[in-house]
Amino acid sequence: MTQLDFVQEFHSLKPNTRAHAIYWLRTGEPHPEIHFVIRDRLEGFIRRIREAGPEVCTGLLALLIPKEPLK
Repeated sequence: MTQLDFVQEFHSLKPNTRAHAIYWLRTGEPHPEIHFVIRDRLEGFIRRIREAGPEVCTGLLALLIPKEPLK
């Protein structure tokens, strides 16, 4: 699976699930108050990214989160 596949998968997630995915990408840990339904939805996504390696996680975060604020 390529980074673009992960980007497409990320964008297919519901908004709250995407927010938790971003939190995980930034910290490497699920949010302490994550709802069990969202955790279940993210389980496969997180597993696939971990299997792909840390460079994929870093690259995905760079693709999803702009470094400069949007104007």
